[in-house]
Amino acid sequence: MISGSYAQRNQDFTYCWDHKLTQHPNGKFDKGKDVATYLPHNAVYVVGQTKGGDYHRGFVVRLEACGQGTRVKWIKYIESSTGNASANAVAVDGAGFVYVAGFVHVSGEGHNVFLAKYEPEDGDIWLDEQACGSAAVPFFITYDRDDQDDEAVDLAVTHDGHAFLAATTKGGEFASTDVTVMRAKKCPIIVDDPTPHVEG
Repeated sequence: MISGSYAQRNQDFTYCWDHKLTQHPNGKFDKGKDVATYLPHNAVYVVGQTKGGDYHRGFVVRLEACGQGTRVKWIKYIESSTGNASANAVAVDGAGFVYVAGFVHVSGEGHNVFLAKYEPEDGDIWLDEQACGSAAVPFFITYDRDDQDDEAVDLAVTHDGHAFLAATTKGGEFASTDVTVMRAKKCPIIVDDPTPHVEG
């Protein structure tokens, strides 16, 4: 038998604030999916999905504590002109860089896993100037297993910035669905299809 004491109010916690992040006028299509914090920057990061144009798009927003509440420092979107996108997971490394994973639609390939790395101060996509030679490369990685729907569902990042993803991928002769664990490549892939993009 479960004791009713489990439902008692915990005296160690006090409600502090809330911040509504409705992006769509009627709020029907907004979903918060994950949250991460970085105390040295007094930052709270939230990711999810919202309606944008003809399709759903992913978002990542940075909130900062301001008095007894919060304010939005920046918000960025991940979207495709050919289908839906979603930001499902967020994590922060020891230097404060923000990693976001989810899925983005790519024409002819269905949903692809994506991983993006953002600058904490302004939310711009981080440019890797060392991993791939002399040219700076935007850190926006995509993965497609078999031209079917793949989706990152969770993300963990080490203190020094190594990213690991848990994903659901689909493919093979019988279009089976599998759990896939990924470690991000050091050299990001430039997406040839221009439809998946980030705007802020």
